[in-house]
Amino acid sequence: MQQNNRKPTKFWLFLTALVVIIAIFGYSPIRNSFFRPFEYITTPIVHISYSIGQWLHRLPHPLQQKKDLLSKNEKLQQENEKLLQENSALRALQEEAVITKRMQEFMDSISARGITAHVIGKSSSEKKILIIDRGKDHGIIKGAAAITESGIIIGTVDNVQARSSHILLITDSSQNIAAKIQNDSSSPGVIKGEFGLALSMELIPQNDHVEAQQTVVTSALDSKIPPNLLIGTITDVDKKEGSVFQNAKVVSPIQLDRVETISVITPADESI
Repeated sequence: MQQNNRKPTKFWLFLTALVVIIAIFGYSPIRNSFFRPFEYITTPIVHISYSIGQWLHRLPHPLQQKKDLLSKNEKLQQENEKLLQENSALRALQEEAVITKRMQEFMDSISARGITAHVIGKSSSEKKILIIDRGKDHGIIKGAAAITESGIIIGTVDNVQARSSHILLITDSSQNIAAKIQNDSSSPGVIKGEFGLALSMELIPQNDHVEAQQTVVTSALDSKIPPNLLIGTITDVDKKEGSVFQNAKVVSPIQLDRVETISVITPADESI
């Protein structure tokens, strides 16, 4: 029993003595002499460790590097989208300039005056109608012919507002346009729309020679529509014996409802 009590006592005596020695030694001049050799060894190591730590700190962190790359990639994508938009806008301006020039050249060739307009929509009615961004304020009049830059007639002005108008396509069943065939007889007739899809030329004199591939143009019977505007080409002829007239199927060289820019012809005697 006595031996067991001595062990804890010795331990606490040793610990107390150690604390006293450290306290006295730590504040004595001997401390510097004792630790100086160790400083010669540890100082370079500490310096090297610090330098390595700084170098490692300057190295890009994988997560930060990935974040930077994603940020740069997003910025490049935005710049690329901006360039594409600018190129698209520039291309549109160039195309419009070319179309406008062609329209003016065609107008000059037929000694007419035209008002360039853009298709901005289609009517929801049963009629085949395109809506354009020009109207009465710009000189548009009802009945005037609407053509493409190459002189192909697509319809006539059906309704006029102050700053917009409706173009009734020639394929509409209510459309009637005086026309002629470019053959030896300059065969006259009337172009009518068929269910908004096709064209039919009716009231062609029975004895005139009409065949496929002949060209159909406007005649001079309508004062608001200049003559010789291209309508289309004959694809089939319906000639019945005993009939006074013959009919022909006609197809336009373009898709009328996909036209984007047109010119509305203004008669010379109409003021803008």
